[in-house]
Amino acid sequence: MVLLPRTLRPLAEAICERIQSECSQTGDSPEVPVSLALGTAVKDGIDQDIFDVLRHSEDWMYHNKLSVSTSARSAVLRTLLNSLGAKSHETEEHALRLRRMVFSVGEEIGLNPSEINRLSLLVSLHDIGKIGVAEDILTKSSELTDEEWAIMKRHPEVGYRIASATDEFSNVALDILYHHECWDGSGYPQGLKGEAIPLLSRIVAVVDAYDAMTSERPYSESICQQEALFELKLCAGSQFDPKIADVFVRLAEEGRIS
Repeated sequence: MVLLPRTLRPLAEAICERIQSECSQTGDSPEVPVSLALGTAVKDGIDQDIFDVLRHSEDWMYHNKLSVSTSARSAVLRTLLNSLGAKSHETEEHALRLRRMVFSVGEEIGLNPSEINRLSLLVSLHDIGKIGVAEDILTKSSELTDEEWAIMKRHPEVGYRIASATDEFSNVALDILYHHECWDGSGYPQGLKGEAIPLLSRIVAVVDAYDAMTSERPYSESICQQEALFELKLCAGSQFDPKIADVFVRLAEEGRIS
């Protein structure tokens, strides 16, 4: 708390703006931006209770904190996504390809605009938990050891915690958690089976697998579209939701997915 004797409201607000400005000067690319919320109130008359003025100031501080903390968390998440792209194959181009494909699938199966928007957000964030995996594991060209694989399999849970902590992204947190579950119950982290797996997670599982097969990765060479579609058909009903896999394959064969 800062007490400013004989200070009118415009000057008090200017002081707050100066504090905000100074605290934002943390370098060109701060990894964690400063989150700061301030509130002001002015005692205009001798009859006013000073504690009422303090409460009013605090109310404004909490009001401002809601918007400030939201934007700060978003900035942190953007930084995490950029960091993930820098140390792995999870690039913006990868996310753009996934978004194009999930739009086609979502429209084909009749998702409403709100669900399609969630799906678009999900494909951008589904692997955000890999930020907690060492770069040498993410880019390893040979088979992972049991210990490395155990570390890799924790990324849906890490991603779930990251998304859950942010109001804007909490609506896809569960979808992130379950995007590596398999239709037959052999997936992770909870071994969910069939329609117990959220629909959006099932869609991302198919689309992400297709993109992984048809793109160059450190641990595998890309294969052609026909081979990738054959793999999707082969794994429908075991790894993938058979209906989603069937829709995806049909759209690809019709040239509506590239």
